Amino acid sequence: MLKEEIGSHLYVAENDKIIDHTFPVSRDLIDGVYKTMVSSQYYDPDKRKWRYRDLNTRKWDDLPQQSKKESTFYAPLVYLCEAIREAYRSQNRKAGVDTEHFESRWVMSPNNPPKSTEETISLIRPDLFLLCGMDGDADEWKKNFEELQKDETKFVTAITAWWLKIVTVIEIKPKDDKDILEHIIQLMSYLRQVLVEQLDRWFVPGLLLTGTQLAVWVADRSGALGTHKSFNIHE
Repeated sequence: MLKEEIGSHLYVAENDKIIDHTFPVSRDLIDGVYKTMVSSQYYDPDKRKWRYRDLNTRKWDDLPQQSKKESTFYAPLVYLCEAIREAYRSQNRKAGVDTEHFESRWVMSPNNPPKSTEETISLIRPDLFLLCGMDGDADEWKKNFEELQKDETKFVTAITAWWLKIVTVIEIKPKDDKDILEHIIQLMSYLRQVLVEQLDRWFVPGLLLTGTQLAVWVADRSGALGTHKSFNIHE
């Protein structure tokens, strides 16, 4: 039913048009984040590979490219997304842009469905999502993260995730395969739930990562628009 309902409202467009028009970030800011990622060793431009620092072992490793298990990608991708978020925030500060009025945090919670205001909601579980916090959330998250940063599982259980506070979602599949439409439909189910819960949201972006290939989707209340081609995140 969901496939029939959403499938007829999926559209694609050229990658540059979707990304540039939907996410209008200045080239200077992008270059600043990229340079920060290189200097902090999160990206190796010579090998063209993303890397991450495991908070448990304190060792650097390459971001997984293929695996039989989705769970292999969860922690590395959260660490990397957090590093990019912090670099973006730092670059905004340098540019004099106020980003301190809210806090956000990438969370992996594939086994714990976000809470809902609707009692009859199905317990769907997005792999990774960016959670937005307001008021006292920032201080609570910072304290929890500093105390529990060696154990991401404990951190997830220390915070309460609501669909009302989800900014964007990443759906992960361990490798690129022919079931891409099924993966897109799964991502759409999460984005649609965000729109159901957040009545003032006009649209919700989502990312679909299959192995090393990333597709960008934007859902609104009339359907969804995605990149015509996926692209290699390492290149």
